[in-house]
Amino acid sequence: MQNSSEKNINFIIKATEKAFFEDEKKFLNSQERINLGWNVHQIKTRIIKTSVGILHLKRYFYIDKKGKYHYYQNPNFDIPYNKNIDDTVIQKTINLKKEGNSNRAICQSEFNNMISLQTVTNITKSQQQIQKINFKCSSSLNETLYLEVDDTFLNLRNNHNKVSKNRARVLVLHKGKDKNNKIIDKTTVVKIDLVNSNNSINKEFINAIKKVIFTHYANNYKQIVMYGDGAPFMRRLAKALNAEYILDWFHVVRKLFILCGFDKYNTENKRLFMSFLIKNHQSLFQLLRKLLIKGEWKQVINLLEIEFKNNWDKVSSKKKKLFEDYKKYLKNNGEFITKYEEKYHIGSHTEAFISHQIKKHGTKKFSIYGINFFKTILISNLKDNENLIFL
Repeated sequence: MQNSSEKNINFIIKATEKAFFEDEKKFLNSQERINLGWNVHQIKTRIIKTSVGILHLKRYFYIDKKGKYHYYQNPNFDIPYNKNIDDTVIQKTINLKKEGNSNRAICQSEFNNMISLQTVTNITKSQQQIQKINFKCSSSLNETLYLEVDDTFLNLRNNHNKVSKNRARVLVLHKGKDKNNKIIDKTTVVKIDLVNSNNSINKEFINAIKKVIFTHYANNYKQIVMYGDGAPFMRRLAKALNAEYILDWFHVVRKLFILCGFDKYNTENKRLFMSFLIKNHQSLFQLLRKLLIKGEWKQVINLLEIEFKNNWDKVSSKKKKLFEDYKKYLKNNGEFITKYEEKYHIGSHTEAFISHQIKKHGTKKFSIYGINFFKTILISNLKDNENLIFL
């Protein structure tokens, strides 16, 4: 026995089929058909799968005086050319994939096996793109071209449906901000590799980035300012592009906060450095942050060494390692911690870019996308004034 929902669906299907054939008969009896010299050759039934259900659409197949065959372009329903599914099925399948549904779940639960697993696969593949270009070349008069670089990691399925951890290397080019604090002429470049692949960059990668810059920004800038977390490949890229390299402020400060900042969970930092706050009326973290903004990283190391030396017996082995690692981090990147007060420094947005563009749209709890559909999702969520390119 049919429930009310099934009855409604059947009613819609029958009504659509009836309206379609009524239009076919109207054209058959019209003066337009007579003027065209079309005669009925036979009646054919097209079976079309829609998001509502399966339609059986009867249509007249005509032959003209020259022996050529024709169909009436019925306005009641746009029959897809050379395929048996309509756009509503395609769009619904894409939306379900974005929600993290498996191919099998889409076939069985959402379409009641009306479409096959292969059909879902074909729909997914048909959406694949390697880029989306919304502007050819930046017209901004800003003299600085910004390049922000970082890696993020996520699990994806390969072509054999095997889940692997992947590295998404994200490079964001833009021309700074407008008066409304919006990023101007943004181009995102993404390269996906397995995590165990070589972390360095080669000449081919560098040339690909140069090509993107030339294609979309030409020579419409006087300098390139690059932000990164200090990884060796970033320094190499900055050198190859003759860019002004600045150590990403987010990474510098986050590491410092973990080392000596106060929050409700970090009881060790409070135990070690509360006396500094009482004595100096500002926390150790606050003072060191001010020094870093001025590029005085050597003084930051000196003050840290003094405070840790005074409390060394109370410092955990884990905290000691963090201290040594942070000193090494500052020493290795000291030459790039000197530009935070320059006019062209507008602050890094790398983490925000990755969080919004990659993690928000490209990942979903309890779901793992295939690599190609991951790219499709990023492209489909791209803003109209941005570019997205996969290497």
